[in-house]
Amino acid sequence: MKAKIIFTFIFSAAFFMAAFAQDTKSDDGTHFLVDFGNFSPPISAIAESFKGKPTAQFLANDITEQEHFLGDYKGKKVILWF
Repeated sequence: MKAKIIFTFIFSAAFFMAAFAQDTKSDDGTHFLVDFGNFSPPISAIAESFKGKPTAQFLANDITEQEHFLGDYKGKKVILWF
């Protein structure tokens, strides 16, 4: 029963993402573009609201399986790419 609920959720999420995806191709036709200007509030305003605020501390592995704790980088500029 639990697996059926999870499958239904994943299927529904994929369906809605596909249904509302923007079909705007780049000039060379190789990838899709997303126009962030259509969101309300603008993405830039949301990103700006997080500037200077502390983040949750967590532990993560990089691509070489080396562990990194976000707290070890306090005071440094860090880019997180997921």
